[in-house]
Amino acid sequence: MRIGAMNNPKKDIYKEVKFIAEQKFDFLDLTIEPGKAYAEDIDVDRLLELKKQYALDIIGHTPWNLPISSPFKSVREAAFEEYSKCLDIFIKLGVKYVNIHPYLPQDVADADTAVRHHIDFFNRVVKKAKKDDIRIMMENTTGIFNELPVLAKILEVVPGLKLHWDVAHANIGNEGEKKTKLALHNFKDKIVHMHFSDNNGQEDLHLPLGAGNINWLFILKTLKEYSYEKTVTLEVHSQDLGYLLFSRDKMRFLMQKIEKEA
Repeated sequence: MRIGAMNNPKKDIYKEVKFIAEQKFDFLDLTIEPGKAYAEDIDVDRLLELKKQYALDIIGHTPWNLPISSPFKSVREAAFEEYSKCLDIFIKLGVKYVNIHPYLPQDVADADTAVRHHIDFFNRVVKKAKKDDIRIMMENTTGIFNELPVLAKILEVVPGLKLHWDVAHANIGNEGEKKTKLALHNFKDKIVHMHFSDNNGQEDLHLPLGAGNINWLFILKTLKEYSYEKTVTLEVHSQDLGYLLFSRDKMRFLMQKIEKEA
């Protein structure tokens, strides 16, 4: 399993990339979003230099809060244009996997309409990305887009769409372990990437591993049970970057423990 880290979009993107590379993470989960990682402000050539300097693999992450299911068509089109800007950057960086968050605005007419808008959106993005050999991943988020039947419906009708499983999001409602096991059981061939961070089962807090109530030993044993050996991003947000490194070391320790017990 490969362990990566995400840049903090509130900090200097180039310093963030350099830190992640120098700390020997297996890859960078590059998020493009305001405030200091906005698409129009990114120097792609500078990122390419860093990628080459550190032989750094990159996974793409796009803004979490764009209204792709707005009841207004013009707003949905604007959201598509913003995602297109991100895709253009990831194409230049040679990225092969790009994440998209479902998003349910407060003014949406109903859940079925929101799902239909997402299906239309994902079909367009997957088709656009396929031309440049990029695979689009849908992330489980909150509300209806954290429900397995809804995710299954979208995956079924959007050819080529993959799934990015966020364990912390699954834990909202204190069901992180149960939902993660069900997701791996139902979508084993669709899940191509995962996010790890901890929380209290009520809010998405992006805490270090072990600081919330998620049973990480169970999670990692479940990944081993379903032979998941792909990528995991530690989405730990803290001013003290030592908590990110602690989470990586804790994850490695638990993985070694599981191997010794096998």
